[in-house]
Amino acid sequence: MTSTASQPIINTDLVLLDVDAGGDKQTVIGRLVNRLADAGRTHDSDGLIAAAMAREEQSATGLPGG
Repeated sequence: MTSTASQPIINTDLVLLDVDAGGDKQTVIGRLVNRLADAGRTHDSDGLIAAAMAREEQSATGLPGG
């Protein structure tokens, strides 16, 4: 994993456009986390998914219609 101190928070390699991310929260979050893992932005995909799902349980962060 590379140091994030010298990296922008987001870049074009992390953006997904015109994709079917899935129909449920678990699938969507899993695909986003996989993208972060592929870019070397996390070494704990399972922990990140669990944290995101726990946050979703508090209050949904998604927007209707995408």
